[in-house]
Amino acid sequence: MRAIAQSRADLVFVCLGAPKQELWMAKNAAGTGAHLLCGLGGCLDVFAGVVDRAPAFWINHGLEWFYRLCREPKRLGRMMKLPLFLLHVRREKRSK
Repeated sequence: MRAIAQSRADLVFVCLGAPKQELWMAKNAAGTGAHLLCGLGGCLDVFAGVVDRAPAFWINHGLEWFYRLCREPKRLGRMMKLPLFLLHVRREKRSK
């Protein structure tokens, strides 16, 4: 955290995947000193060429996430937490 603040970065990319990155940004935003924090999830791996994008068929049908799940079954545990996170967000919005 200190290194980020000392760098005086205006923009910080957080690539932990949902909901970890959102929780991290909410907790640590002020400590970074950055003007903008952006959660990129796993797309940095794609941009860096570490992970290939799905074939056009999967992308065009909005199923790139499913293709990646089939290629990387270890993601299943994390993906099962997403609906719980959405329910939490929904409940939080209703309480305000």
